[in-house]
Amino acid sequence: MNLAKNPTKDQLKEILSEVDDKSEHHIMWVDDTGEVRIDPMPRGEGVFEQFVRQTKFRFEVWGPGKGYAGIKAAKDTKYVDRLFAQLTDAWVRNVRGPLP
Repeated sequence: MNLAKNPTKDQLKEILSEVDDKSEHHIMWVDDTGEVRIDPMPRGEGVFEQFVRQTKFRFEVWGPGKGYAGIKAAKDTKYVDRLFAQLTDAWVRNVRGPLP
């Protein structure tokens, strides 16, 4: 899903459903081109700092089993609507850094 290329809620649902919510901590982030990603939380000395340099904006880290990603999250229409609105709003406002 790319915020600069007419993103859809269906694309967001697809990204969410591909994540194993119970496996580990994850983070949803957007790079400067608008590409939205959900990745396992970077680990290791200096790795997170490198990750932050590639990030335009990001959400807080999602703990395992909290329901922020995965198939169940992708089927929650209200959650997807809210997340999509946050992503598109942050993109339009050119936000940098962590989202509240």
